[in-house]
Amino acid sequence: MALPLAFLAALVGYPFCYGILLSLQDRPVAHTGTFVGLKDFITDAHDPVFWRVAINTFIYTGVATLLKMIGGLGLALA
Repeated sequence: MALPLAFLAALVGYPFCYGILLSLQDRPVAHTGTFVGLKDFITDAHDPVFWRVAINTFIYTGVATLLKMIGGLGLALA
């Protein structure tokens, strides 16, 4: 079990943790990042455009998933 767990940690765990670390930094391309913590998330939480985009994303995801499920079921039955 050690090898599959190491593989999973390397290919899933590391990018996940690195992505969280990057989300907490103000990092321009090709420069060292500066830690800003949750400041960007707090700023986004007060932005109405962010909430509109988040709602649109959930609606799009729900509709696309439903249509793919119905289309896939229709093709499977055909």
